[in-house]
Amino acid sequence: MTSAIAGNGVLLQLGDGSTGSETFTTIAEVLDIDGPSQAREQLEVTSHSSNGWREYIAGLRDGGEVSFPVNMVPADQDDLRALYDDGTQANFKIIYPNGWKDTFAAIVTSWSTKSPVDGAVTDEIKLKISGEVTRAQGTS
Repeated sequence: MTSAIAGNGVLLQLGDGSTGSETFTTIAEVLDIDGPSQAREQLEVTSHSSNGWREYIAGLRDGGEVSFPVNMVPADQDDLRALYDDGTQANFKIIYPNGWKDTFAAIVTSWSTKSPVDGAVTDEIKLKISGEVTRAQGTS
């Protein structure tokens, strides 16, 4: 029987882009992680012989997006901000406390800052996944 896991302790990591054995560094000050939000297209194939019902087949999969707020500490997010500014794709990992990890390539598609009167200043960052999200066990 498998056990549910708490979300506290999940790490979002950014790869350094080196070939061979890429090094991943934990992105500092991440508050919540939403995603990957993967989806599959449905292709309509309804014909005159569909007996009045719409029919579908599975289409392409989309890796989706990952969004997350961070406490705004610019020096801690310089590498991530540079990816946004340059439009460069990078490798990311989400490492869960139970030893599973999601690995994917993505581009930073949005960056917005929130400055609440009674809270910390945060940046909301969104990644668009390019290609497959692989889920495997192990933290390296």
